[in-house]
Amino acid sequence: MLYESKHFEIESMHVVSKSESQKIHLVAVTYSGFRLYFTHHRDALRHSALAATRTRPDSLELVHVRLPPPIQPTDQNIIQQGPGSINIGTSFYDRGAFLASKCGQDEHDSILMASTRIGALPNNQTLPAYSMGFQNNLAETSAITSSDGKVWAIAETSSRLRDQTDPNEIAEQLTVPPRQFVVLTTTSLTFFHKQRPVDTLYHLLVKANGNIETDKASFASFFNRYGKTQACAMCLAVICANLGATTPEQADVVRGATKLFFEYGGVPSASGAAFDSSYLQSMTATGLQFSGKHDGFALYFSRLIRPLWKTKLFEQSDKPTPIAKYTQLQAAFTNVQWSLSRLKEFMDVNTAFHTLSSIADARLLSSDEVHAQVLLKEQQSLHELYLLLTQCIDAISFVDFLIDSGIEEIFQCVTDASKVDLREVTVESMVTTTRGRALSRQLVIAAINKYGRTQAHVGFDVVSDLLQRKCSSFFGPNDVSFYKGVENMRRAHHAEAEYERGRCLTESLKYFKEASDYLTEEQLDEISKEYGQQGFHVGTIELAIERAQRLDPQQQALSYLESNAPENDQRLYFYETRIKCYQYVFRTLTEVKNMRDNPKQVPQNSKIHDPYSHAARAFSAALAHRDKLFHYALYDWFIRMDMKADLLAVDTEYLIPFFRDRVDAVIGLDFLWQYCRRREQYFEAALYLEELALRSKGLGLLKRVEYLSLAVVNARCRDPKRQLWQESTQLLQYLEERVEVARLQVRLHQTLQNYGPETAEVAKDLEERLMDLHELSKYQEYINK
Repeated sequence: MLYESKHFEIESMHVVSKSESQKIHLVAVTYSGFRLYFTHHRDALRHSALAATRTRPDSLELVHVRLPPPIQPTDQNIIQQGPGSINIGTSFYDRGAFLASKCGQDEHDSILMASTRIGALPNNQTLPAYSMGFQNNLAETSAITSSDGKVWAIAETSSRLRDQTDPNEIAEQLTVPPRQFVVLTTTSLTFFHKQRPVDTLYHLLVKANGNIETDKASFASFFNRYGKTQACAMCLAVICANLGATTPEQADVVRGATKLFFEYGGVPSASGAAFDSSYLQSMTATGLQFSGKHDGFALYFSRLIRPLWKTKLFEQSDKPTPIAKYTQLQAAFTNVQWSLSRLKEFMDVNTAFHTLSSIADARLLSSDEVHAQVLLKEQQSLHELYLLLTQCIDAISFVDFLIDSGIEEIFQCVTDASKVDLREVTVESMVTTTRGRALSRQLVIAAINKYGRTQAHVGFDVVSDLLQRKCSSFFGPNDVSFYKGVENMRRAHHAEAEYERGRCLTESLKYFKEASDYLTEEQLDEISKEYGQQGFHVGTIELAIERAQRLDPQQQALSYLESNAPENDQRLYFYETRIKCYQYVFRTLTEVKNMRDNPKQVPQNSKIHDPYSHAARAFSAALAHRDKLFHYALYDWFIRMDMKADLLAVDTEYLIPFFRDRVDAVIGLDFLWQYCRRREQYFEAALYLEELALRSKGLGLLKRVEYLSLAVVNARCRDPKRQLWQESTQLLQYLEERVEVARLQVRLHQTLQNYGPETAEVAKDLEERLMDLHELSKYQEYINK
């Protein structure tokens, strides 16, 4: 059909916002109902990338003509592409919605409404998650109705959609009011609501009273039209909007939408069939197609979190003012968190949907192996999405708390380097990156310091209390224990009474020990220094040993040592880890030893009033632990510090085995005989001295005789534990005989030394060890001389 020029006489013109299109800038409506689409950039459609970067108009080009809506709609309300005898009186266009008055022959106009038809995407077509399902095709849905007078004006009651980045009605929530238009006629004001797909689903569920069996055809048609993923996402929108229902109608809607979600959402597949939507396709394994339930949940979740996901939470700006900016941010937090919490509530009610199944699950037992693996992979993915959902809710609660607490004041308690990174933090980085988590922890410490400055005891635990109640997934038990420890340590700073200060330090140690295997080296070092300043050296000792035990619960480090430390053994890692922890103990003991030996080293204003008693408590705390490897390392430290005399007063089950098996024989035996003599174990002391004199290497002859003589002295002493034994007498007789022979060997050695070089070798043999009488007989010729 040929059109005449009169068909293209322009009735009105409508500006297209930038958020709706970067290429189309103007829509002209003719009296015959044609819509002419213009761009003000030359060749905009052919050079789309260039058009997106240009700002100043350089042309006015007609790029598309849409035919008039029909006078009579078809049964399916699909526009028939062909002109009708339409005489447009007034019109409205914005973001895909077209309303116009058709002038009648009498005093009553008709109101024509048209909008882009929304339906399922063709297979394999990819769109961003938030705009999935919106397609600017040429098909329209239209309706026509009569008015009660002549139409004077048409307008939209709210311009909220102008602030959105995409006119995607299929992604809207049921809790968001639909678009509303008002038509002013000669007799009245008439309001129209534009029905969205989610509204259609809601009305279907209301009509069915929650019983989807009563109208299977309608629900099946709905899923076929929009696809399983989109339809399941809309089911979740309906469910979340009506959770906590107060009316029977809402309860029926929730029940029906839940059943629809699970029964029509399909099942995962391992086939290579094409996806009904490509959402999350990159996240799936090769050949794995998630169900509509899975993708619908992921899609709905992404739509909810999208407004905040990449927002810089603490970005510094002058406009608006920081207070106004954070007020706006908190308002957005409230809306998003409410929606996310409703979605989590649905997941918590339907735990089987995302909880990882056990091998005994009936769904797995009734499936073949391939299908069972597919089900497990989908559940694993859903479980991970559920954890992400929970952490997003908690992260929002955390940021909301920081803003309420005075975020700018909190920022004053962090380093300048961290401030730069914190200005770039988003919800995405907080929940998905290691750096984001680290910065979040810095903010917690800064908040604790901020509250600690007030010196109000009631406010010391406000941070950890909130994290425990509202952010338990974002900050785990180890995090909360660490922060409670920091709070108590800060409280100790401001304690007025010594008893209160000690109690706070003890409480801090309790919480730090709960998180000891979670602490970083930097955190442990800071805690150790803080405890040192507070005079709580016992705290460092206790914490370091607890950390070592938690990091090596199976005692692999000890096993490594007792296996003679083989090379390239994986247990070496645990051994080195424990030794690192023990170094904090040794550093602390060195500090208290120095203060004990030289009281002038005690810092001014220190909490340590008696360095000697303070050091004794620290050493007692270290020795009280039943950690065999630690005791071995501790005894070795005593030896390096030339403190073997201090060890003589120690009674532990590990001391004797250490000096018997883990040190040089001379050092060990020399220590052990003194250890036994101190405890009046003279018989054992004599035995150690005998072994030291007769079997040790590296001792001179005179030293051996000295040890042997000491053995005689100890053997002569009455041992209370062996007073009835004959062993003491026998040992004494034996030692006395050996002493006599040893003295003969000494005289022979001295004689040979005087003979000169010709007897040097013989003298050397006599110097190296003690000989018995039979061995000395070989040197008879020298004795005779």
